[in-house]
Amino acid sequence: MIKMTLSSLLETVYKAMEPAGSAEQMIFNILNVENDVAAQGFQEGDYDVVVAANVLRATRSLAETVQHARTLLKTGGYLVLMEITGDSLAAIYRYTMGALPGWWLGVESWTTAAD
Repeated sequence: MIKMTLSSLLETVYKAMEPAGSAEQMIFNILNVENDVAAQGFQEGDYDVVVAANVLRATRSLAETVQHARTLLKTGGYLVLMEITGDSLAAIYRYTMGALPGWWLGVESWTTAAD
């Protein structure tokens, strides 16, 4: 059986996706991957694959956040990261997403707003 968990910090995403969860294999939970995942009720080593699509970049510490995401993986599991990396696309993405409050949370110099 394939079990899927959709996690988001935004409760609106969670509520919008809830109707899709009528299948027994779909679970919806709120997860802040910046914090210890076990303390939020997630089982460490429970997932074969963790997919993070355009979410890890907008965190305070990318290294710490990736480490938290990795703790969800079984031995030999895959962490799939999808982020905008090209300069032209990144500029458009910053312009459209930069107004969101969490966008500039990063402490690394390349993730903070320019003075």
